[in-house]
Amino acid sequence: MAVRLRPGPKVAALLAVLALPEAAYWLGSRAAAAVPPPGDCAVLVLGFPTKKDGSPSSLQRYRVATGVDLFRAQRCDLMVLAGGSPHSPFVEAETMSRLAFEAGIPKDQLVLEPRSRNTWENIAYSLPRLEKKPRVFLVSDALHIHRAKRYWCRQRPDLCANAYPATRYLPLRLYAMKWVGLLAESWSFVRDSFRTDRQGQPATRP
Repeated sequence: MAVRLRPGPKVAALLAVLALPEAAYWLGSRAAAAVPPPGDCAVLVLGFPTKKDGSPSSLQRYRVATGVDLFRAQRCDLMVLAGGSPHSPFVEAETMSRLAFEAGIPKDQLVLEPRSRNTWENIAYSLPRLEKKPRVFLVSDALHIHRAKRYWCRQRPDLCANAYPATRYLPLRLYAMKWVGLLAESWSFVRDSFRTDRQGQPATRP
């Protein structure tokens, strides 16, 4: 007689915890899945630190690859790469622009935003180059991208409908990053819910 082994409650709980970041990133990508038909548009790739040796980080490669695919599929004519050097001597926008150029995006369609130190400034310093575009795709990982959309709408409520969160879900890849992202974005959401001024913007830039 065959005996069926059933996982105990502790094993089931452990598996649920391990699956939590994957589920969160899958749901985040689903929430950003609506993409309009191709037309006049721009892509904004949000920054992430370069490695200490100056080489692109895995997350930079992921974000730029997502932006390049979207740029081509949507027939955009402008890609803005945002990010300064708050965490290393290397400017994030410069590192990502090299990846975009190597992927075939012409230099005259690449714009660097090299001053920003965080997501709020990624949006603030990039907006002047993007505000005349009827559609702007905000590119990042599947949880961070929703904070970028939130900040875009806080800074320019009149252009809120022009911004489209864009991302890709990579099953079982960048798992450690997903844990970090889940915790960081959960904290950011709670913090932003309380730290607002009368205009609905963070009282101090996050």
